Amino acid sequence: MTREGLFDSTQGLLTTGHASLFITQLLGALTVIVWGFVSGALIANMCDSTVGLRATEREEEEGLDMAYHGIPAYNELERFADLPSGLYDFEETTGIRVAPLNKKNAVG
Repeated sequence: MTREGLFDSTQGLLTTGHASLFITQLLGALTVIVWGFVSGALIANMCDSTVGLRATEREEEEGLDMAYHGIPAYNELERFADLPSGLYDFEETTGIRVAPLNKKNAVG
């Protein structure tokens, strides 16, 4: 079994004082780090220029559940808070008309 870098019996840094294998491994690790950072930055830049990385201020104010899914996550939020109910009006914000609930066919 051969050990590389720090513990190699013939060229290890801790066993013989030679740093050549350790420097080679360090260079490999730094190469992977730089490659990952540059690749990630390029992908983020491409995403930002095509679809964007942030929601608009209006979407943030309205709530991302409405902006991305079209429905409020907390349907009865106005009952527990002093927020205007118009902020969470599904039909007003999405333009989709919801059919009224038929109590005869409702479950429960």
